[in-house]
Amino acid sequence: MSQSAQLDLRSLRFRLAILIFIISSLSLSFVASAFRFTLTTHSVKMSKRKHSAYTIDSKLQILSEAEEKKLTKTEICKKHSIPNSTLSTILKDTEKLQKVRDDSKF
Repeated sequence: MSQSAQLDLRSLRFRLAILIFIISSLSLSFVASAFRFTLTTHSVKMSKRKHSAYTIDSKLQILSEAEEKKLTKTEICKKHSIPNSTLSTILKDTEKLQKVRDDSKF
């Protein structure tokens, strides 16, 4: 084999080794980024809000505090540890709660 053929073969092997290195590093970085994506999307779990049932007495107490208007809605929510949506539901159902309160007085 001639010297120029050996140089061409070495050059070809070198280029092939560089190409293999680049491809393997790209695939490793792709695998690593996919692994990071998997870790970030699947390892973080959102906690579900605990479902709470409130008694009629507690709803009536919250309702009376809201009707007095001494506290803001936010303050009432913090005081009773309830979400704003629960307070809104209680206020929406005012008539039903008042009817229950009136019926229970007898």
